[in-house]
Amino acid sequence: MTDYENAIKRPFQDIGKFVIGALLSIIPLVNLIATGYTLNCAKTAMKKDYKLPEWTDWVNLFIQGLIVAVIGFIYMIPALIVLIAFVGTAFLAMASDPSSMGGVGLGGMGIGFLAYFVLLLAALYILPAAIMEYVKNNSSFGSAFRFGEIKGKILSTDYLIVWLVMLVYGMVAIGVLSIIPIIGSAIGVFAVEVTSMTLFGELYSTKEAAIEP
Repeated sequence: MTDYENAIKRPFQDIGKFVIGALLSIIPLVNLIATGYTLNCAKTAMKKDYKLPEWTDWVNLFIQGLIVAVIGFIYMIPALIVLIAFVGTAFLAMASDPSSMGGVGLGGMGIGFLAYFVLLLAALYILPAAIMEYVKNNSSFGSAFRFGEIKGKILSTDYLIVWLVMLVYGMVAIGVLSIIPIIGSAIGVFAVEVTSMTLFGELYSTKEAAIEP
């Protein structure tokens, strides 16, 4: 059974560790260190260990965060291609027929944005499963694209529920905390990422994971 209460409380169980993550999350590129740290949160959750990991080997944390960013970008490529193609086509249509205010072009842009949104939503839905495959297979980049294993997870009811809960929780938490100037959004993002990685990590049992101790 998924322990939502424990996952939501987890980021705040050690204020010192949490403050480090929140501060790192403020700085572009440096925030990849915090992303790498949240992968350790997923890894320990897979082993039913819910203490916040230590902040060690920051270079490796940065590398892991960068790899996850690359994985995320690759999953976003179809949506980006559709967006660029439709927007480009729409602008060409508008430029070739300015007298009609580019009705066809505007229609094309509308279809393009709709297709982009659908593909973006699909990528965001699949991405947590891809990241968990990467984590459980000892940071094997190719594991993030093992679609057979990923499909088995994303079609499960448990995965759908966790994803929806995190979608709502993330929007509310980040939205509320963003009221705090400068650091509010960073605090919210880091807290949500730790909670999210914990919950998705729980979906992968110790038996499934090939994680080194």
